[in-house]
This record gives sequence, structure tokens and C-alpha cells, in this order.
Amino acid sequence: MARILFVDTAKAKVVLTSDREDSHCFYANTLSIEVAGNQARLKFKELAVPRAVVSEDGARLKSPAELKRKIEELGAAIAAAADEAAKDISRKALQAIELGKRDLRQRLQHIELDFNAASGADATFFGVRAFGGAAANGFARIDATFTLDGTPPDGAIVLEAIAAGAIDVEAPGAGASVQARLAFSVRMDVAGAVSLSPSISVDSAAFPGLPQLDLAWPVATPFDGLKLDNFSFSLPEGLDRLLTLSIPRITPAVPDSPLELVWTTKPVMQIAFANGVLKIKTDPAGIGALRLRGEAQDVIGITGFTISYDQAPGARLKFAGVLAANRKVAKTFPIALKDASFPLIIESIDASGTSVDASFT
Repeated sequence: MARILFVDTAKAKVVLTSDREDSHCFYANTLSIEVAGNQARLKFKELAVPRAVVSEDGARLKSPAELKRKIEELGAAIAAAADEAAKDISRKALQAIELGKRDLRQRLQHIELDFNAASGADATFFGVRAFGGAAANGFARIDATFTLDGTPPDGAIVLEAIAAGAIDVEAPGAGASVQARLAFSVRMDVAGAVSLSPSISVDSAAFPGLPQLDLAWPVATPFDGLKLDNFSFSLPEGLDRLLTLSIPRITPAVPDSPLELVWTTKPVMQIAFANGVLKIKTDPAGIGALRLRGEAQDVIGITGFTISYDQAPGARLKFAGVLAANRKVAKTFPIALKDASFPLIIESIDASGTSVDASFT
């Protein structure tokens, strides 16, 4: 069994483990990430690593400087060779390096991960095999700039592993079963810092006329522990995007005055795994209002805005909240809206501005 060191920084290492080899390649099926004494292993379908770019002892990938030096040596040998047979030997060795770099660069861009329990204990995504009861799928990629061509700029991502799963959404009125995509991205930068970023998205095709809902964490969370199970994190910012993705402009009288969302208590969404079971809650719940941009008065008050999920058979991702129209709003321009912004539908605001009908889907 060969352990090929791929990335080695002051903080972290990435190693590919190969349990099969031949005269041309090592065949790896496990990727190990090692950070601050912690280790995570990711299983994947077999990845061929050409011998031409691996050290003679099979312990590590050749450095960019070693590869460059070897290419220069072979070029000089071709020029100095007295006969074609000698030149061909050097040409073949040179070609093996160039093809090996090209092939490995392509293979490192998409390494399909294996989360099948039959593949062993390492076939998880940092300790988790399913999101919301649905089997996860995922892939990893390694930046060839770091591994084959030299040191990338500060902050560059040298490794990313992504996994995603589907969660059913409670969406009355959608007319069909709707699913949200919950995804997690684990990244390592060139300094070896490892971070985690989750995201939730709902395809616009699930709701005709609906905008794409794509809620990503604005700031990555440090992830040196390399264990998703029994790890929790919060989203303090960004939930307002759920209510402002496609709030319509008021037409025709004031085409440049969209509604805007103002929170007095921002909702904080929390995601946690406990022994492989996913839970999502919002604490505190959101309190705020929709206003016409530039206006001080609330058009629609919002209380108890939450997103929740408690993994169990038949569980669904739930959006909840109470909307209340401000009957004292007085406007003289006509407004007629019906927009399927997720998860809010503004039914109408009458010509006098004294009646607002709105609801969560």
C-alpha cells in the first residue's frame, strides 16, 4: 500500500492512499486530510496517479521544482544524444511526464466521493453519510497549480470537498413534492486553513415563476476538527435574502420603489448534526417589516419568521411566520401585485393603500 503525499503545508497535509499499482500508475481510492492532529478520510472511485509525477519511492508527488528540473534534464539529454535510439528513450520519458501532468490535472478536477456504507467506515463526509434522511452525494477537487505547477497566490483554495443531499419542503400550494438541496463545502487554502460553508437552495422549477432560492453562509466556519457529526453552527446574517430575492417593483406609478425588508430582530438559523441526525432551527425568530423603500411606515409586519427541520420519517423543511397588514398606510397610487417570491406571496394592495393581502406559501 502506497501513501502519496499530495499537499504539505505548515498546518495541514493531504495524502492519497493507493492499494494497487502497476508499471504506469498508482491507483488511489482514499484521500486523507490531516490538520492539527485530526484526520478525516474520504473514499472515492479509483483515481490513477501516473508514476512519472510521483517520487521514486512512491511516497509523495514530485514537487514542481523537481518536475521542471527533470524536464530540463531530459531536454538536454535529447539534444546531446548521439543517436536516435538514445533520443527516443529521453523523448518517451519526457512525454510520460507531460502526459502524466495533463492527465492528473484533469482527474483532480472531479473526484467522485463514495458514501456507500458497504465501502467501509471511511465512506462518509466528515462523519456524516446522509443529509435529512436522503443519501448524500459529493465530489472533491485538488488544485493542480499547487500540486504540479508551483505555489498559488495567498488565500488560494488547494482542496475542496462538497457533499449535498435533498430535503423535502413543506410548501402548501406548490402542487407537487418539492425538495431543497442542502450542501456543505469543506475547503483548505494554501496556508492549510480548513473551513466549512453550508448552503440551502430550492430550484425555481419547483414553483413556476419563482426565483431561485440559494441561501449560502456569508462567512466560512473554521473546521480544524474535521468532523461534521456533533458539530453545529449558526447563520446570523443573510436570511433576509429569503424575502428579498424577487420582491416586485411597484408599477406603474413608482417603478423605482421596491419593497424592502427591515428586521428589528434578525432571525438566526442554526444547523446541527447529532449522531448523524440533522436538525435545523431558527432562534431567535425573525421580527421585522416590509416597507416601501425610503418610507418609514411598515406596509406588512412580520413576526415569528423561522426555518426548521427535525430529521425523522416524513420530516419536511418548514418555513413559518405571521404577516400582518398595516391598515393605517395611506397611499394614493394604484398597486396590484401577485408575485410568488419564496416564501412570501403579496396578493394585493388596494388603490387607497388601506388593504394588504399577503401570505407565506
